[in-house]
Amino acid sequence: QMVTRNDDGSLTRSNCDGSSQTTQNLTDGSIRVTFSDGRVATTNPDGSRTLIDAEGNAFTEDLNSDGIVDVSDLLIVIGNWGECE
Repeated sequence: QMVTRNDDGSLTRSNCDGSSQTTQNLTDGSIRVTFSDGRVATTNPDGSRTLIDAEGNAFTEDLNSDGIVDVSDLLIVIGNWGECE
C-alpha cells in the first residue's frame, strides 16, 4: 500500500490490487472517502454517515431518520431481511 498527499491536501491510498481510496477533510467538518470503484462515503460533523454507491444511490445508517443510529434502525434491517431462496 502506498499513501500520497495530493495538492488539495487529500490523501490517496493505493492498494496492491489496483484499487484506491482518497480521503478529504471538507470545510464543513465532513470527511469524504472516494473509492476507485465509484462509491463515496461521507462522515458528517454530527457523526452520521452516508454512502453513495457507484450508481448514485444514497444510503444512510439512520434508517428511521430520528437523528441517531440505534437498535431501532437495526430492527428495520432485520424486519426487511426476507426469506432465503
